[in-house]
Amino acid sequence: MTLCGVQGVRPDQILAITFTNKAAAELKQRLQQAINEAAVSVQARAAGATAVTATGSTHDQQEAFERAWQQLGVLACTFHSYCYRVLRQKWRACGFTRCPLVRVYKDARQAVRLAIRLSQVDGVAKLLAGWLGASEETWPAIQAAARQKHPQIMAKWAGDVLAAKAKALETLTKKKQK
Repeated sequence: MTLCGVQGVRPDQILAITFTNKAAAELKQRLQQAINEAAVSVQARAAGATAVTATGSTHDQQEAFERAWQQLGVLACTFHSYCYRVLRQKWRACGFTRCPLVRVYKDARQAVRLAIRLSQVDGVAKLLAGWLGASEETWPAIQAAARQKHPQIMAKWAGDVLAAKAKALETLTKKKQK
């Protein structure tokens, strides 16, 4: 708080970074306590000063100072939350087409599971292409061979897919209406 009280640094020009959420919360609490103590100190100095200066009353200066403390607080956060804050503000300049989302551990586990399943898809494609006699091991060639050899199964599958999409759309519409 020496920066603010002695050197005149505004609170919004201070960035306090830590690595854990718990430490960030503790840091915010300590900073708030220091800000409150600094405001009391300024009030004490203002009470001992002359009532009017050339630019205006010390009371007005004191009120402006207190508003600044309240409105322009010190930014205290974790390293990760600060980086994400900057990214949310500057995502276009970083070359993204939309603002990236932060994924939590649970999302990461699901992504890994999906990646494992997708990595095994190539083996499945090879097996299906051989079983169906497809000309290539690409999904369009496999689908074409499946439609040719098993039209009833493919028609039922297509109907099931369409029904699932319709149900998902209906659920989404109901959620938006609520």
